[in-house]
Amino acid sequence: MVPERRGSLTFAVLILFFVSGAVGLVYQVVWLRQLTLIFGATAYASSAVLSTFMGGLALGSYWAGRRADRWTESPLATYGKLELGITLYAAAIPWLLESATPLLETAWRLGADRHFALFGLVKFGAIAILILPATTLMGATLPVLSRSAARGVGGAGAGVGRLYAVNTFGAVAGTVTAAFVALPALGMKRTLVTNLALNALVGLVAWIAGRQAGRPAPPDVPQDGPTPSNTGALVLVFAASGFAAMVLEVAWTRSLALVLGSSVYAYASMLTAFLLGLASGAASAAAVLKRRPQTDSRLALSLALGAAGLLSLTAAHAIQWLPRLFGEIYFRLQPSAEGWWLAQLAIALVVMAPTTYALGWIFPLGLHAMGAGSRGVASAVGRVYAANTVGTIAGAACAGFLLVPLIGVGATLVGVAVGQVALAALPVGSAPVRSLRARALWAGSCAILAVGCILLRPSWDVLLMNSGVFMNIQNADPAKGWAGFQSEIRHNNELVYAKDGLTSSILVAWQPESDNLYLAVNGKTDASSRVDLETQVLLGHLPLLFHPSPRDVAVIGLASGITVGAVATYPVEHIRVVEVERAMIEAARRFAAFNHAVLDDPRLTISINDARNEFQFNPAEYDVIISEPSNPWMTVAANLFTEEFFRVGRTRLRAGGVFGQWIQTYSLTPESLKSILASFHRVFPNVLVFAMPSGVDLMVLGSDRPLELDVDELGRRTSPLWIRADLARADIRDGVDLAAMLQTGGGRVGAVIGGAEPNGDDNGLVEFSAPKALYLDTQDANTALLQGATGDPVAALAGLLRTSWPEDSFRLELIRRWIRWDEPSRAARAAQAIVDPAVRTQAEELIRGQK
Repeated sequence: MVPERRGSLTFAVLILFFVSGAVGLVYQVVWLRQLTLIFGATAYASSAVLSTFMGGLALGSYWAGRRADRWTESPLATYGKLELGITLYAAAIPWLLESATPLLETAWRLGADRHFALFGLVKFGAIAILILPATTLMGATLPVLSRSAARGVGGAGAGVGRLYAVNTFGAVAGTVTAAFVALPALGMKRTLVTNLALNALVGLVAWIAGRQAGRPAPPDVPQDGPTPSNTGALVLVFAASGFAAMVLEVAWTRSLALVLGSSVYAYASMLTAFLLGLASGAASAAAVLKRRPQTDSRLALSLALGAAGLLSLTAAHAIQWLPRLFGEIYFRLQPSAEGWWLAQLAIALVVMAPTTYALGWIFPLGLHAMGAGSRGVASAVGRVYAANTVGTIAGAACAGFLLVPLIGVGATLVGVAVGQVALAALPVGSAPVRSLRARALWAGSCAILAVGCILLRPSWDVLLMNSGVFMNIQNADPAKGWAGFQSEIRHNNELVYAKDGLTSSILVAWQPESDNLYLAVNGKTDASSRVDLETQVLLGHLPLLFHPSPRDVAVIGLASGITVGAVATYPVEHIRVVEVERAMIEAARRFAAFNHAVLDDPRLTISINDARNEFQFNPAEYDVIISEPSNPWMTVAANLFTEEFFRVGRTRLRAGGVFGQWIQTYSLTPESLKSILASFHRVFPNVLVFAMPSGVDLMVLGSDRPLELDVDELGRRTSPLWIRADLARADIRDGVDLAAMLQTGGGRVGAVIGGAEPNGDDNGLVEFSAPKALYLDTQDANTALLQGATGDPVAALAGLLRTSWPEDSFRLELIRRWIRWDEPSRAARAAQAIVDPAVRTQAEELIRGQK
């Protein structure tokens, strides 16, 4: 058992609280993933989840702080009961989640969707019911256990600071374990079950040890002697520092996503770096207070705040050099997939760790400054922790909804630095033991430093920051290295539009040398007027061409609006676009010359919402749904490539409807591609897979009715002037062109999949595997998977094609297309099956000419 000695923390108690921190973080990660699937991935939904989680911690710490000092039970036993309570409620959350969906559907059908604020309140209330009880118990654990921590040398500052540091180090371990080990290997459900078992073990060990520790702890009463004055100012400092820390985390995450990308591993690296700095700072402060209990904690607190402000400004300057750092690592070291995770962590540490190390000192120093000794310690810890947590809630909301969208990421970082330096004047300034002159001198110094932060603010190169270095660096000439990449960005780019939106950073730029207008989201190019024009155009046409009379169409993802513009060339009645980022609308207007000014089309409505959330709760039905999200290696977009999402999408299709899903062929292993196709095929029994002429993108069509490519019928459907003209932009002129794009379908899809495990919400197979293929050339392997590396490619499509053309003539026309699209192997294999000698000769001449 774990003995509980009065006067100091045992090593075993610290181990328990370390594991508790890890368990709590894993809960947070899993719950966030589960709640996002139901409540959406919009900024409002994510903020509601985070606010509820942090609000529970604040509520629990405040509640326990007001009561724990009077409890006679052993603190360790009480802590064990809290952990067991967390386990029991956390075990019930999956069942509570199942009941949330029908409740939200009912609210939507009753009209809540027409009142944004009302529906937001319904969601917030549901989230609070789901996780607030558990997080309230979590928040109570630190004040309760702090009664044991504060009885050694250095008082609460040293003992509770050490406890806080250990718990935060546990959170670091939980972050790494969840993202890199547990979720990829076990999936969400088994990770949650394992976490519940570990949580229950912590609770049981602590409860039994506390019961056997001896006599119960006496209630704490206020100590005799003077009480530190003006503790209200210190509580304000805690709240303000929590506010600043959360604003920094939001702004850093947004800026680092431009350099590291938006994979689950990149975000895990950022969170690890943030927590590691906090834990290290708290541990250092606790150690100093234990060695020097007479430390002037108010002065030290002011110095820590001032240092945090100056380091925040330094980090803002450092961020503008991160693209180069990333590029140099790529060119000089060429890390493996695992090496890249270490590189990402190192880059995140460069930005975050110095500032968060300084912030980590604030909690122990503040407790010491408040005079929280061995009596009344839970009350002090509860007030401090609650104030800090309330500040983080306000910081998250303010950063996401006000600061970043209104003034941008860079200005937000500078503003935080100024605020932290200004805040440094408060601890010393509120200490009556110092002379008025000393306090004025200190306040003046802080004011001068704050002005200096404004004057020395960095000026980011917007084009370079949004260059998508994490993705586009592989297209640079290795011989020219970083200098070549940088030259291309700066000399063939003209800024058109840039906006830090609620969920992502949007950029539109013009490349004069290639006559190309492109759109980047968090640095990753998602649309352009030339480079991937064919993909955007054909994603809009293919699904509609396979529906006899489409009236209502839904498109997931606005981007440049070119796909929506292609849809608008058909005589449909309604087009609904579901887009998660409002700033994308203004970006799409910059593409009016390429998207047929579709934003002014009266048939178009735009829903700023998460696509899964939209389809789950909006009962509207469609004839065609086109899903064109970003890449599946991105943590939010990954939710739109799972079997569960496809099932939700199918419920919104009318009988005979067509679902079109975009999938990449590059930087995606054949195993990941098969997993996505397996999940799609389990939902849609009838499937056709098309490749764009360039071969880099796929369009997968699914339906509840058989799908067949009738060359003559498609020729008639593409004959109207607007449709024909728009398809010509993608070099598609008739039904034969479309037939040449067909890769596989029908019964052969099962053979292509080959028993692959479907990509699902629980296993997250592609979300965790796809980032590892970011720098792999997989296009040829994926093409071979779909087409087959040997055999007659036309015979492989038997049963999927219908045409009035003579067989050999049709083969010859397909060969012409495949040669034009640089598919010589496919053309050569098709030519071998031509029976007519004259036609075969023509085919062979075409192939030789291509060579």
